[in-house]
Amino acid sequence: NAARSLVGMWIFLGSTTVLFCALLFCYAMLRMQNPGWSAAAGGVLPLGQATASTAALCASSAALAAGLRWLGRGDERARRAVAVALALGGAFVALQGGVLRGAWVALGRDTLIEGLVRSLVLLLGGVHVAHVLAGLVALAITAVPVLRSRPRAFEVERLKLAAMFWHFVDLAWIAMFAILFLT
Repeated sequence: NAARSLVGMWIFLGSTTVLFCALLFCYAMLRMQNPGWSAAAGGVLPLGQATASTAALCASSAALAAGLRWLGRGDERARRAVAVALALGGAFVALQGGVLRGAWVALGRDTLIEGLVRSLVLLLGGVHVAHVLAGLVALAITAVPVLRSRPRAFEVERLKLAAMFWHFVDLAWIAMFAILFLT
């Protein structure tokens, strides 16, 4: 059963990767057709707030990885690390809400092509935040039985699967951040 679950997670992550790649490809095509416009330079997304949210998400992934390591050793710090990972994930969502809200407000002042690019940036950000929220729910659901008592093997495996998804949304955001802000 654990092997089937792992294969299922890899299939899910592969299909989600295709979704993000397709959206990023559309964004790249629009950017190549309009080289003078960029998300950061156009004022769509505030770099400082996006950098802070990136740091929160990366720290969340690191805390979760440490928590899983400590869980395997029976260390009590595991509970705290997973709670920190969840809190930092929530901070990412809150910060991204502000980033996306700013892009939405600016949408009304755009020319046609700027509106297309900004709409795609909003779609990318919204899809990613939806995946982060799904990851937070999955982590919270799978963490409760594991951290409340002596976990059974299948409960630990469920948390590890949720962690795989969590690390995926982290990597997806790092790629999006690089493309949206550093190009």
